[in-house]
Amino acid sequence: MNLTEHTTKHQRTCVGCSKKSEPEEMVRLVIGPDASVAVDAAGSAFGRGAHVHPMSECIEGACKGGLSRAFKQNITIKADALGAAIRDAYERRAIGMMLGARRAGHLAVGADATQSAVNGGAHLVVIASDAGSIAARFEREVATGHATSFGTKASLGELFGTSETAVFAVCHDGVARALEHVLRLARSGR
Repeated sequence: MNLTEHTTKHQRTCVGCSKKSEPEEMVRLVIGPDASVAVDAAGSAFGRGAHVHPMSECIEGACKGGLSRAFKQNITIKADALGAAIRDAYERRAIGMMLGARRAGHLAVGADATQSAVNGGAHLVVIASDAGSIAARFEREVATGHATSFGTKASLGELFGTSETAVFAVCHDGVARALEHVLRLARSGR
């Protein structure tokens, strides 16, 4: 088997645009017994799945017949509802990953701890969407693509058990890559 055969063997076809991509670039959808569509953000749901690129035109195509063809039954869901379901599922997945990373000691929470982690080689900084002054402190990370935004200071504070959290760094490379990927998929469902 050559490299091309190996690469295309694992690719999936988007039910929205019919183009092939690696599964990691797509969102897996599964169907419930009542013909409801669920987003399989963890990639571990049993049963037949369908894949869609997390882009509005593909989501629309999936809702206009691509899902019905893939699942061989009438599937009715509006594109904005599917986009919201994708966003919500990946945001929940991101929160679970953040909590797990915090328990494992892979997060540096707060501006000073984040700065120390960045100086030590942390590759991902997560900044609350309403933390403007903190964002300026991490301009280099934002400019180099090593920063992303998620939540608000209040929602991150609630997540980490503080009154407010404006910023944190992910100190484990594998966790950072996985979280960045999940956050990208969460944003794409908008």
